[in-house]
Parts: sequence; C-alpha cells; structure tokens
Amino acid sequence: MNDRHPVLRTLMPATTITGNTATAVTQVGGLAGFSKATILLTVSAKTFDSSTTMDIYVQYSPDEGTTWDDIAHFAQVTNAAVGDGTYVMYLDQGTGASVADRVTDDGATLTAGAVRNISWCDRMRIKYDGANLAGTDTITLKVQGYFQ
Repeated sequence: MNDRHPVLRTLMPATTITGNTATAVTQVGGLAGFSKATILLTVSAKTFDSSTTMDIYVQYSPDEGTTWDDIAHFAQVTNAAVGDGTYVMYLDQGTGASVADRVTDDGATLTAGAVRNISWCDRMRIKYDGANLAGTDTITLKVQGYFQ
C-alpha cells in the first residue's frame, strides 16, 4: 500500500459519446494494494436536450474480470444538471461495512450520487449508459483515479 504518494490511473480516457449506448470501458488492474481512491469524472462539450441523460458507474470485479458490480455512481448527467467540469467521488475501503450483496452488472444497483465503501479487489472499470442521445446531443467523458 502506498500511503505517501497517490498513484494516478486512467480508468477511462477522454471519450466523446454521440449516441445511445451502454458501454463498459476496458478494465484497469493492479489496484489490490490500494485502500483509498479519489475518482475524478471530467465532463466536457456537453450538449444535451431536455430528455437526454447519462449515468456513469465505477465498477469492480471480485473475480479478476469475469463479473462486475457497481461501487460508485456519479450524479446523473442531464441537460439541467452536471455541467462541464470535474466531479469527485471518494472511496475508502476502511470505512465500509460488511454486507451480503449479489454481484450483478445491471448498472442499476446504486442510486445516482451513491458510493459503496467496500473492497474493489484488484480491478475497476467504468460503465456509462446514455438515454435519448440523438441529433446534436454529445458529451465527452474522462475518468481518472488517484489511488493510495
């Protein structure tokens, strides 16, 4: 574990999204030695109409990438909410409670703005799900994490 110097990892490079999609970004491994993380979501070039939404999840895998489950869900991006800028979520395995949870990649186990402070094992990925993206709707997302 590295308590002194946080390590920056890119969980999702800058990606421009222009259509409806439910996409999982390639997994990032080598995270087992860390117990805290500051996850940064950067939103830019957002042009949504009033019906467009985007949900962004941080997921972990308890079995080296076979199954995935939500560990964090950023506030839902809409036309009126979550403008261009950087948004932060803090994860701390030391503050979580032990709970029984079915591992499921349904992208809906956490409400928007929620964090589960549980072990993320060794791997994370980002999953995003857009609805009603059409016409000129577009958004660019980037997710990085400082792991400690």
